[in-house]
Amino acid sequence: FLPIDPPFPDKATVGGIVAAGVSGPCRCLYGAVREHLLGIKVVQPDGKVTRFGGKVVKNVAGYDVTKVYVGSLGTLGVIVEATFKVRPLPETSATLPLWADEPFVIENSDVYKRQVAEGGIEANDGAARGILSVAGL
Repeated sequence: FLPIDPPFPDKATVGGIVAAGVSGPCRCLYGAVREHLLGIKVVQPDGKVTRFGGKVVKNVAGYDVTKVYVGSLGTLGVIVEATFKVRPLPETSATLPLWADEPFVIENSDVYKRQVAEGGIEANDGAARGILSVAGL
């Protein structure tokens, strides 16, 4: 399981995801792309092919140049290969949208009390952010 979860996954490429540094809702629980990236192969502007990082977690001595390419938007070179660490698949996964007119409705709900949404909470508007701030999140 690679929890990158990019927007528009049908149009995204692995090199583009790394170069843009994009992440989706899974970032709240699993971290961003840079936390999963172990190594890359890059074609430099002069045509030279360079490798950074490795294929195992503990492989970097000195500067971790791999992380510099995350979010560089292709200005440093074209990423042609990437090595990621993967995680085991979660046992279950669910999305549960909650709506409320009053902030205390969600805070006092059974769902909130049972802490079903441990992975992350996404606030889509001002009212939702108000509910989360009242709830102390």
